[in-house]
Amino acid sequence: MDVVAEGFSIEGDHWVLTVDGDARDLTTELSVTTAAGKRLWGLGSQGPGRPTAGHLELTSGSNDFGPTMLIVRASPLVRAIVVVLSDGTREDLTLHGDVTRLGGRLAVLVHPRRLDVHRIDAISADGSNLNDA
Repeated sequence: MDVVAEGFSIEGDHWVLTVDGDARDLTTELSVTTAAGKRLWGLGSQGPGRPTAGHLELTSGSNDFGPTMLIVRASPLVRAIVVVLSDGTREDLTLHGDVTRLGGRLAVLVHPRRLDVHRIDAISADGSNLNDA
């Protein structure tokens, strides 16, 4: 497994996104360690590196405690992903990975479990919304 990205949530939880495979058969795994040092079970997905339909493919989950985790697989046409949470917070996700190797790009959001995702927009290079494309 190769580390593609890592970062911290707004609440200080440390996350690591790893991948294995290639564009035809890609395994993604998101692991989270809470700010208090508790390692949570991981979230993952397997299959083609790019969405089989549309521009985004989502995998989400959570434990009985700790943050909610989201992995987004994006088609090569996606240049930005914007998530709006239930409190109105706007999260501009960073796209990770090499399109040639992975078949698409990956993004991660680790957010407080008390919040829900209300909207996810996929944006193209020319700024148009790909949600309806």
